[in-house]
Amino acid sequence: MREQGIVKKVEGQLVWISAEQCVGCEREFHCGSCKSDDGSAETSREFNHHELRIFAKRKERLFAARNSQSLTIRIGDRVEYFIAPGKAIKAGFLVLIFPILVFFLFYYLTGVLWPEAGETAKVLVGIGGIVMRFLMNFALKNRLREYPEITRVFSAEP
Repeated sequence: MREQGIVKKVEGQLVWISAEQCVGCEREFHCGSCKSDDGSAETSREFNHHELRIFAKRKERLFAARNSQSLTIRIGDRVEYFIAPGKAIKAGFLVLIFPILVFFLFYYLTGVLWPEAGETAKVLVGIGGIVMRFLMNFALKNRLREYPEITRVFSAEP
């Protein structure tokens, strides 16, 4: 996936990028809900979904990306960054699916290792497993972190 954002801070190889949903609408890089069938911006001028706040909310996200190609980047530059689809799927699995699996594993193991445990105890141990997994993710996030890669730099707009 290739996305674009505005550089807010540069710290060596790490670059902090601000990305808004529909960031391209004001720069003629229209989002899917703005484009008409012919690719022009006419639909967005006739029906402004940003004012209605239905399809795409303008919410700023600030995150770090790696400048492994040592591109010359300044604050205010618009950059293109790449997120590997496999990494996005893996992150989604670790955040959404894996905690549910951990809950059921801890729930089941509680019944096996502690046969007289009631339903409440099994559920609490399952929730404890989820909490423990999130704490492990938090503790290991800097070691296992995979950053998006900056692939292209556009000069800052005047």
